[in-house]
Amino acid sequence: MINITPFWKQGFVISLVLHFFLILFLYLWTFSNPETDFSNSISSLWKVQTDFKIENIIISPSPVIKNQEMISEQLEPSLFNFSETSNNFLLPELKTISHESLFSIIGANGAGINKVGEGSGNPFFGISTKGKKFIYVVDCSQSMIHSHSEEFNTRLDRLKFELQESINHLDDESEFFIIFFNQEAIPMPAESMQLATKETRKKYLHWANNIEADGLTDPRRALRLALRLKPEVIYFLTDGSINDNQIKRDLKKIKQNRSVIHTIAFGNKGAEPLLRKIAKHNKGRFYFVP
Repeated sequence: MINITPFWKQGFVISLVLHFFLILFLYLWTFSNPETDFSNSISSLWKVQTDFKIENIIISPSPVIKNQEMISEQLEPSLFNFSETSNNFLLPELKTISHESLFSIIGANGAGINKVGEGSGNPFFGISTKGKKFIYVVDCSQSMIHSHSEEFNTRLDRLKFELQESINHLDDESEFFIIFFNQEAIPMPAESMQLATKETRKKYLHWANNIEADGLTDPRRALRLALRLKPEVIYFLTDGSINDNQIKRDLKKIKQNRSVIHTIAFGNKGAEPLLRKIAKHNKGRFYFVP
């Protein structure tokens, strides 16, 4: 009697033999090529990627700050947790010109006078205020490129000149800080108020001179930061009409007794009612500069 092996058993035996020889071939080929090292290949792949990332990270000092290159994150996060006002308020060389020739066009409350204020401290736009710690919260929104006068091409040019005049009049024991703003706060690159030494004045006035006019007008974050730095005097200047109702509501909530806030409407009286209220609530005065 003839014994016929089922077809599936024959196929199984053939497959088993083929797989055996295939595995044997791969085993002999792998160990006969010492250059083939899969673990090293994987390690090399990760090493290449890691080296690539490291080589492309550039760590360098902060460049001259333009409007959109924010440095607020370099400051202490706690500076942006201000809650001392009621209702939890949210938030190169400069051009030189005779300063005396400018006083005649500086107005306080809309009237042109030679000098304003009663303090013996540094003048800003002709405003003198007693104190040793000064913060300048000043507008650099798009409207600050508005033409200004024969002496200065734009409002921003005039502002930079006044900053230079004011800060250069500080003595070495005084402290200062500059915060520009558009829809964001743009503080000078320092973690705290700075003594007005010759070196610091030169450094931060050079920084200020490179700020450009751009963006909208929202001073909330800039004022919030200024108050956290605990100055004696804040000069708050804007040329804009603040029409956003939420911004106006937030600014009206600023009521504190630590810092005097003088408000300045520059070339535009649109924000006068709001600026008068801020000054009144914070021991300051309102000024209009044509």
